[in-house]
Amino acid sequence: MYTGNKSRNIKARCDEVGMTVRVLFWISLIYSLINLGFFIFVSLKPAQEFSVSLVNTVTGPIGIASYEGGKAIQFAANVLNGSAQQYPKLVYAIGFFTQCMMNFMAVGMLWNIRNIFRNIDRRETPFLRENSKGMRFIGILVIIAVHIKTAFLPLLCAVLGVGAGGSEGMLNVPGLLAGGVIIGLSYIFDYGTVLQMEADETI
Repeated sequence: MYTGNKSRNIKARCDEVGMTVRVLFWISLIYSLINLGFFIFVSLKPAQEFSVSLVNTVTGPIGIASYEGGKAIQFAANVLNGSAQQYPKLVYAIGFFTQCMMNFMAVGMLWNIRNIFRNIDRRETPFLRENSKGMRFIGILVIIAVHIKTAFLPLLCAVLGVGAGGSEGMLNVPGLLAGGVIIGLSYIFDYGTVLQMEADETI
């Protein structure tokens, strides 16, 4: 009796978390699509409506790209160079584009988490190949997402002639470790899936 009640309580909590994740997924998807629409809208505006300012700090110049009808975008120290002020629209578009990329990375993570809880609800076990694949994908997305600002953004700015390469290291070690841990856990789930299949065959 106790085991049955405990199992039902755990399943109820999984259902609650799964519902929360589904809500967050749709909110993040709508938010990301709105941002993408705004990015397309801004790309059609004249360059005169944009500006870039560089603020000198101890670690190097911090860039701030502004648009008259929208929010300002801040760049980390030494990401932008002096030429960025001559191409404010390009700089703003780069910054906003990378933000859109990060938004869709979050959508991808929530999509996979949503699928994991949906599979648990339908199959009543977390040990499924679909779930382990979803966890691996989440780990990969985490690694990509944390490197968008530290590696992709500085490189993109440098290639387009408005960047100085950035002062931060290209490799985000904490993010890499976090993604690696999630990928490692996915292989543990793979092992659990094999044991689950063997147990089912035995029964």
